[in-house]
Amino acid sequence: MSKTAIIFGASGATGQELLSALTSRLLLPSYSIKKIIVVVRKAREKFEHLKNVEQWVVDFDKLLKTEELYNFCGIDIGFCCIGTTLQKSSRAEFIQVERNLVYRIGQVLKRDGCEEFHLVTGFMSNSSSRFFIPRVKGESEDLVAALQFQRLVIYRPGLLRCSRSEYRPWEHLAQWISSLVDFWNLWSISTDQLAEAMVEVVDMPANCLKTDRKDCHILEHKDIVQIWQRADGT
Repeated sequence: MSKTAIIFGASGATGQELLSALTSRLLLPSYSIKKIIVVVRKAREKFEHLKNVEQWVVDFDKLLKTEELYNFCGIDIGFCCIGTTLQKSSRAEFIQVERNLVYRIGQVLKRDGCEEFHLVTGFMSNSSSRFFIPRVKGESEDLVAALQFQRLVIYRPGLLRCSRSEYRPWEHLAQWISSLVDFWNLWSISTDQLAEAMVEVVDMPANCLKTDRKDCHILEHKDIVQIWQRADGT
């Protein structure tokens, strides 16, 4: 069965790699996804000439205010790679993006018939955490899980190694250290490796995925690495 996928956050580091990994599989007869939609705040030329890829312009501020403005019918699989940092935003803005916007995306997809949702959060995400970032990401997971998608997969990667348009000093330092010592991906993973694991999961049977709770599959860092290694043949 041919499926249509949608990517929220396709202009970010993980989203770009995910789009690249998906488009490389579009023409494979065995891969289920045959069309991709990328959601953007404003149209981007780099997406215009990709075969079997459409871009939909969405005002996220309006989407947060009311879910009735946009129609997301015809989507089979949703990918959410949206995120921000406390370096770029206040705590209130962080909550608005990492929890409220993610939940609203899940709401509109579920409302319009999407059956499968893939959400990238982060290492140690937990709504009961004493720490702000993992707590907010954990709250986001709980809210999306409550929507009861037929299939929900949550990815909790460790440090993401990638190139970013903006300079983040502490993240840059951590990435530099991990590139020197973390040869086995024990606590870090590149965004292209994460993306490869995500596209591999799409066609994996449910009984091949780890299930920590009945309402979703939660893939911790080591699980993501193992899936990528199997796909890569390493």
